[in-house]
Amino acid sequence: KEIIIKSLDLITTALPPALTTVLTLGAEISAKRLKSSGILAKSRSKINLAGKVEVMCFDKTGTLTEESLRLHEILFQDSSQKCVKIPASDIASTLTKDSGSHLLKLMASCHSLTHIKGEIRGDPLELDMFAATKWEFPNKSDDTEVASTSPTMKEEITILKRFEFLPELQRMSVLIKEGPNSHTVFTKGSPEKVL
Repeated sequence: KEIIIKSLDLITTALPPALTTVLTLGAEISAKRLKSSGILAKSRSKINLAGKVEVMCFDKTGTLTEESLRLHEILFQDSSQKCVKIPASDIASTLTKDSGSHLLKLMASCHSLTHIKGEIRGDPLELDMFAATKWEFPNKSDDTEVASTSPTMKEEITILKRFEFLPELQRMSVLIKEGPNSHTVFTKGSPEKVL
């Protein structure tokens, strides 16, 4: 018991009572100096830690200048095992029944889009991916969701079950029905988790 009292006494005398006030005042002065340089510090407690940072890297280029990601192009391995860049505007016409129909069906079905007040809503990147397929996403009153193609392919797929994206799994999947006896599971997500 006496050791505890002596240690508390030592801590009290070693740390001046004004220490917390000095640290708070220092953080506020630092925040003010940062603000005058055009840097907004949201968390005052992180200013001291940020002073030690020499390099900071950001992922997802574009999210700093725009509020969302956009589909620009896809890389597709064709039947000759050659990697081909396909601009977003050419995806529907390039991915045909012969080559890339599975990728086109994945883009048309493996998403979390939904109808709200007559409009298709969801993640902007998923909206871009779906729009690039040129498929239709009719508003159904029952529990099934159908994504049907443009008149060129004349195909219809039914989304039977959607397994929503989970951060801990880093992927999402859908079970689709392509015909009377054809079922397929499509999965998209983080390559290190999917592979």
